[in-house]
Amino acid sequence: MTIEYELHSRSKSIIWQLISTGEGLSRWMADEVEDNNGTLTVTWGSPMGVKEVRHARVLEREKNRCIRFRWSEDEGNEDYFVELRISHDALTDTYLLTITDFAEPDDVDSMTHIWNHDREKLLRRTGV
Repeated sequence: MTIEYELHSRSKSIIWQLISTGEGLSRWMADEVEDNNGTLTVTWGSPMGVKEVRHARVLEREKNRCIRFRWSEDEGNEDYFVELRISHDALTDTYLLTITDFAEPDDVDSMTHIWNHDREKLLRRTGV
């Protein structure tokens, strides 16, 4: 599945920091993201409550362009990955964030809902 969002920033470097670093991803995609030499540890949940922790391996990181990673449970399946890609729309002079994520057909609506929620957090917390 692929979703595209128009961003409210004219700074590619700010957007890049928000999608490619643990600190940036922690502001909108999860509660905590640690990047240890291309291995992401992603945590959702409150410090005193139930937490979900997942690990991912960064497959590609092209500065100011895209980051692609694969969840550890999806290793071995080349079709399963998450990609966050920045592009510029010259006509509107805006940046776009294109998210590509694997989802089973029955899960597309719920995955779209999750990414829409994350996009709203990105806007609320950073203005982007």
